[in-house]
Amino acid sequence: MTKRSIASLVSALICLALLNGCSSNKQKPQEITEPTEESVRFEISAFSDIPSSEQEDWAAALSAFKISCRSIYRKTAWAEACSKASGTDAQNAEAFFKNNFTPWKIEKRTIGTQTGTVYSVSDTGLMTGYYEPLLTVSKHRTERHTTPILSTPDDLIIVDLAEAYPKLKGMRLRGKIQGRKLVPYDTRAKIVARKDLDKYSIAWSDDPVAVFFLQIQGSGRLRTEEGELIRVGYDDQNGRPYKAVGSWLVDQGYLKRHELSMQNIRAWAQNNPDKVDTLLNQNQSFVFFKEKKGGDPNEGPIGAQGLPLTPKASVAVDRRYISLGTPVLVSVSQTNPNLNFTKLVVAQDTGGAIKGPIREISLFLNPLPSSYQRLGCWEAPKRINWSFGNRSQLVRIPAAHPGAGRMELRSPDPACNPYLAFALVLAAAMEGITEVTPLQAPLDDSGSLPESLEEAISLAEKSAFIREVLPENVIDAYLAEKKKTAARFEADANAVFQQHLRTI
Repeated sequence: MTKRSIASLVSALICLALLNGCSSNKQKPQEITEPTEESVRFEISAFSDIPSSEQEDWAAALSAFKISCRSIYRKTAWAEACSKASGTDAQNAEAFFKNNFTPWKIEKRTIGTQTGTVYSVSDTGLMTGYYEPLLTVSKHRTERHTTPILSTPDDLIIVDLAEAYPKLKGMRLRGKIQGRKLVPYDTRAKIVARKDLDKYSIAWSDDPVAVFFLQIQGSGRLRTEEGELIRVGYDDQNGRPYKAVGSWLVDQGYLKRHELSMQNIRAWAQNNPDKVDTLLNQNQSFVFFKEKKGGDPNEGPIGAQGLPLTPKASVAVDRRYISLGTPVLVSVSQTNPNLNFTKLVVAQDTGGAIKGPIREISLFLNPLPSSYQRLGCWEAPKRINWSFGNRSQLVRIPAAHPGAGRMELRSPDPACNPYLAFALVLAAAMEGITEVTPLQAPLDDSGSLPESLEEAISLAEKSAFIREVLPENVIDAYLAEKKKTAARFEADANAVFQQHLRTI
């Protein structure tokens, strides 16, 4: 079967079974004497074949499925199921799924390309967790809550260097006025210590490490002690370069490089409270947020369907094999930590970034440090949105005569490699066509493009989407070169900045 026919089969039959981390039907390995390829096989199963669990939550799955129906109800294969779901209450959730869906078991096979020999069969897979930061905060500074979550201060000045030096077109500096001089804006350490910035605080946290990861994530939710929920998103940055704090932990011998993870960094911080400030201040960058108004703050982040995710009822999938909106039964069995459960979830996201691949592929569309100083200026986009006529938006769909039209992706610049850029843009477009999602309103804000070459490098390094499109050796060589470019630019920019200050 082709990928297209598999996707059609999943949609048409409303497939509903994926066993992750459960007991496997692996065959005894055979000696492989020919090239092989992996294939996916779907087999009809029954609900009675699926292990039961005390953690089954059919009602949560029904709620998630109803949300997905906002997108998929237009498709013929889903119309009847969505119609029935709308009239089903939580008490009848289990009966709804068992009466309207047929379980299909998914197996991964390794097959010889020359003889067709099946060398291995597995019904196991990898399941990981992902999250939207949720911080418990205070609306006011207290003895315990001393770490601010700040909106952009009025003293943050953005300088367009091209106004003084045309050769520096596209370069911007962030700083503040000190006497008659423009100086670099404060570092993270100074910002946190400044009491005069209290008036810009959205909230205050008692966990500086949690705020640090919120800044890396770029968005999240805050729950006040009174129970109010506030959703925040990226607004601006202090102009200081981002530096991964994990490298300092490795350099100091506190962690091994293979031990670096958010969990291990948090654990180290908890065990070394006296060194937390030193750790976090290795990164001089500081992110300012803005409150996201509108929408239900109780809803989860937006997934690949353009719809809110449901905690413990949404799952990210490989869309080559499972269509978005598909109910999926997962059976998990693992140790450390001990997890054993079977439950129904709904495919509502992909393994890439929640906002799609545009941020991940920015490194290939905007490959220079000056590329990111251009974004947001001279009709170059900064926010992830679209419009009919505004040339400063990421996507422009200009008016056209009936039967004809075009779309403009306005973020790429002339410095990009057109072969890599077109490959990634076309792959992203095809991914969007595969799963049609509701179009957000014009000028609705869905986040921002990367702020710097360093941020773009970090996003590209983590991107599963890019590694599905481009060869590994091409990606690795490209990343290595861009890291060198970023290092050279940082050194040159410091020299230019000092000269500019002397001129002023």
